Amino acid sequence: LARGAGDNIFICTDYGMAMPRLSSHSVFTSIASVTGSKGGLNVRVMASDPRGRLYMGGMDGLVVRDVDGRARWYRSDSGAPGRRLSHNKVRDLLDDGTGMFIVSDGGLDRLDYSTGDIRHLDIMDPSGKYYSTWMYSLAEDSSGRLWIGTYNGLLLVSDKARLLSR
Repeated sequence: LARGAGDNIFICTDYGMAMPRLSSHSVFTSIASVTGSKGGLNVRVMASDPRGRLYMGGMDGLVVRDVDGRARWYRSDSGAPGRRLSHNKVRDLLDDGTGMFIVSDGGLDRLDYSTGDIRHLDIMDPSGKYYSTWMYSLAEDSSGRLWIGTYNGLLLVSDKARLLSR
């Protein structure tokens, strides 16, 4: 489930999403109608940004639907440089006002709202070793720290600005 602009509620399914209306009807939108493909149909997580765009992540990348109905499909195996995910299996999304953090089996990416570019963010220990690439969940606390659930346990990024400046 996800809440979008105007307090619309979206229900994710294996074949797309349903958006209940205030009436007894629901509207089903096929993800294939957005992607133009039979891929990207499994939606696992959804989020929206301050501009009202809807982000749908799942087993086959990230679909971003603008308020005017246009859509983009971000994947790890297609797209221009700077527009590719680290992995197609998107597990969680987090809006921070200026970008969307994307957690996947390839680690942590961030989509910049102003450019549409995606950047991979490496999280390493002081020796330069990656803490984990398989990431499952993400939250930001009231102090601006990022909490990331990974295959190896819980990571805490205490300085988000430093992470983004690298």
